[in-house]
Amino acid sequence: LITLSANDHIELAARAMMRAKVSGLPVVDKTSGHDELVGILTESDIFKLFVRRTLLRNTPIKAVTLQIRWLFSMERLLMRSWWSFYQSGSGSEPSGSSSHSQSRSSG
Repeated sequence: LITLSANDHIELAARAMMRAKVSGLPVVDKTSGHDELVGILTESDIFKLFVRRTLLRNTPIKAVTLQIRWLFSMERLLMRSWWSFYQSGSGSEPSGSSSHSQSRSSG
């Protein structure tokens, strides 16, 4: 089960949801020695935060979609470059980037 800590960053949560192809994840508090459910973070929560925190007023849709396409293109380019570097034996996989990491905790 993939869980989040209340101290995890929103970006980490969004990426975890995208990787797992889920629309929400449980948020747990581990300070008591066991995972105590304190909430559930959903795609809708992240979307609301995005809308509130960005200047989307008076912005045409095409401006946003062009920017998103550009960002995805840059991300793909960077990932390809990193993967080539990693496969060449010059680098090592960054810690915490393993797809097997299932649970995050604070501190």
